[in-house]
Amino acid sequence: MAKIVGIKAMNRQQIREYVRQRLLLGIRSAAPFMRDRLKQVVGVQAPRRRVNYGSGWVATVAATAGAPPRRVSGQGQAGIYYKVTKNGVSFRSRKRYMQYLEYTGHPWLQKTLVRYKPEFIRIMGQSVNERRHGYAI
Repeated sequence: MAKIVGIKAMNRQQIREYVRQRLLLGIRSAAPFMRDRLKQVVGVQAPRRRVNYGSGWVATVAATAGAPPRRVSGQGQAGIYYKVTKNGVSFRSRKRYMQYLEYTGHPWLQKTLVRYKPEFIRIMGQSVNERRHGYAI
């Protein structure tokens, strides 16, 4: 009979902390993927023309209601970032108007997160398994 070596007894709190740490490792690996998908969704170029005020560009055609916002100057797309905390991950935009658009007819953040959630979870799981066991499921 094989002898099990290297396993130490852990109480519930230690087990919870261990699992939380493992999940955060997976989240850190998968978060850049989701950020890139968010940037891809708002990266569709809008028809535009040059102006001498503001960011220097304005859209020439009104956006379709219900569609994600389109890129005019690229500032909204560049401002998308993520932050990993001990409680999980949050995705945001540094530009206030991107937050405004989410709630006024051009939803993009919530829809994209839901759409790519299975892929995010798969990447997260692969990362946890590779670091723990040296292989992916």
